[in-house]
Amino acid sequence: MITHDFTYELYLYEGKKPFINVNLIPYSKRSSFLGDGNEAIACIRRGKSYLDETINEVKDVLDGKLEYCDFGQDWSYYECYKEETVVSDYDGIICTISTQKLYEMLLEWREFFNKHFEIWMNRYYY
Repeated sequence: MITHDFTYELYLYEGKKPFINVNLIPYSKRSSFLGDGNEAIACIRRGKSYLDETINEVKDVLDGKLEYCDFGQDWSYYECYKEETVVSDYDGIICTISTQKLYEMLLEWREFFNKHFEIWMNRYYY
């Protein structure tokens, strides 16, 4: 299977909420497969502890401590292997992406999320 490249951007939605938008290149079944807007990636919606757990498992796969790990929900599911991650949805496989690049993106997202977490939490939970 061909490994696709992807791009992403981190920004504050409406000036407060940490947001990540990730797009596949080339366009597959949908252009945005990771992102808070379509609630596609579970580790973003479940908060800091799930994000940390996901990042640690992906790192363990890259380091050879685990053969694979998986995360996600029915509408977007990720099976991470050392070289590539299979991205699927309820219709089947969307594409494969680089596990290393996914890991780097998740690290950057965590840093951005943690920096703006309190603002986001105050807006949505208080």
